[in-house]
Amino acid sequence: MGLTSLPLRLPPDTIYLDMANNKVSSLDLLANLNPDYKNIERLILTNNSLKSLQGLENSWLQRYGPVLLDVRDNFIEQLDTSALEPMLSKASINRESNYFFAGNPWSCNCQTIKTIQEFLEKYSSLIMDTEHMHCSERECSVLHLDYKEMCTKDHDHMIWVIMVEAILLVVIML
Repeated sequence: MGLTSLPLRLPPDTIYLDMANNKVSSLDLLANLNPDYKNIERLILTNNSLKSLQGLENSWLQRYGPVLLDVRDNFIEQLDTSALEPMLSKASINRESNYFFAGNPWSCNCQTIKTIQEFLEKYSSLIMDTEHMHCSERECSVLHLDYKEMCTKDHDHMIWVIMVEAILLVVIML
């Protein structure tokens, strides 16, 4: 189709919106409890141009927890667990809820990976494709990335820096 944004208005009582295979780049129309999106239970945004999940944090989807959210195959790098947590928490009451996030270039760094892995494990019964979520920087699954191996290498370098600084300090003091 080639639509570049979510529809400004929806028919009353719309519960299912399939925007797959377009060029939607923003979820801003979902924000601020937009009344046109109040009843959405199923939102499909597969294969679009989304770069973030911004807009979900102030949406009706967050308030009620949708039955289906599919954002596979976009350009989303950050899994905003703080925006998704309330949504998935509410959705966990409904055993039929399904979420899909694979096919995005997820950023895996030492500051966020542990939180993301814990989030994915906590909601593995709702997030149907955790095994297919891959890090953009590494050839591995987000879920199976070895946090200790990845992040202790950075600390090994810092140990050498600290040791050199300590030796220089001793030399200067003499």
